[in-house]
Amino acid sequence: MLLTEKLELLMKEKHLNKRILAHESGIPYTTITSLFSKGYENAKLSTLKGLANFFGVTLDSLCRDELDELVYKPIEEQASHVSPQEKILLSNFHALNEQGQEKVCEYAADLNASGRYKKCSEPNMVQNA
Repeated sequence: MLLTEKLELLMKEKHLNKRILAHESGIPYTTITSLFSKGYENAKLSTLKGLANFFGVTLDSLCRDELDELVYKPIEEQASHVSPQEKILLSNFHALNEQGQEKVCEYAADLNASGRYKKCSEPNMVQNA
């Protein structure tokens, strides 16, 4: 499986398009699009490492064409900015089949859309009149 096929699979799992992938991974959009259009033979190692880290897979399984399966890194080896709660969530998420993962995404989207559980950027201030 080619790198671009693996990236498409990973993007589908996370419900990302190229623009969102670029924004969330910190890799420039032009770099992402050139991977798909021009190939990855001239891609920088830092770009490939960044993508592997972002998706939580090994660099080897992402880049080697002869490997058809992606190997996910253990949660504890994935990005250091992930909280302990997020690591548990990711571990549980990866243990689910595709249908279960879709349900989790739908539920999270519903919670987010309700507004009740959204993080507030500024604390609400109540004034006594």
